[in-house]
Amino acid sequence: MNFCWPCGTRALNGCSFSVPGPGLWMLVGSNGSGKSTLFRMIGGLIQPQSGQVDCCVKTSLVFQNPDHQLLLPSCGSDLLLNLHPNLTPSIKKERIAHLLEQVGLAGMAGRQIHTLSGGQKQRLAIAGALASDAKLLLLDEPTALLDPASQNSVLAAVQQLCHRSRNPLTALWITHRLDELDHADGAACMNQGKIGPWEKGLSLRRRLKALA
Repeated sequence: MNFCWPCGTRALNGCSFSVPGPGLWMLVGSNGSGKSTLFRMIGGLIQPQSGQVDCCVKTSLVFQNPDHQLLLPSCGSDLLLNLHPNLTPSIKKERIAHLLEQVGLAGMAGRQIHTLSGGQKQRLAIAGALASDAKLLLLDEPTALLDPASQNSVLAAVQQLCHRSRNPLTALWITHRLDELDHADGAACMNQGKIGPWEKGLSLRRRLKALA
């Protein structure tokens, strides 16, 4: 795939890759390497100028700042936005309770969002992605604005979703935190609009640290 912004910046330059299957897959790269452009393309927000995106599952983007995604006052009401409108009220209530439980927010449907920590907000944003029946999560530096404890809680929640025994998710995770690579099922480095081969996250972290 190729993509060039109107200002002349070439964001993707013959970028070609595939995701091996369900699991947590991480991309690391410097600013301007094309990672966020790639995510917007996979999510259908922009189209490649040449090449194509072959994605047969529903996707959902999760951004750095969860406040940009959480629109209503309470956890339950915000999740309700993403549920199918034809569901009965009782099924909606059950689904919201289950979604919150999956991300470690059990029993918080009535909790006001403004009282949540940053990590809790980000996990709620992930629950919103699940409510839309997305099978591919696109997480664009989801821990960038979080403290260490919240970073770990978000990472643990996504890992659990990707490794559950029934209907495991596929997650693509952009990071600048090299230590997060250790938790990936596979990781790749993006540079100048191209993605390198998948490798073990620990191996990639060690190689990048050796080059620093």
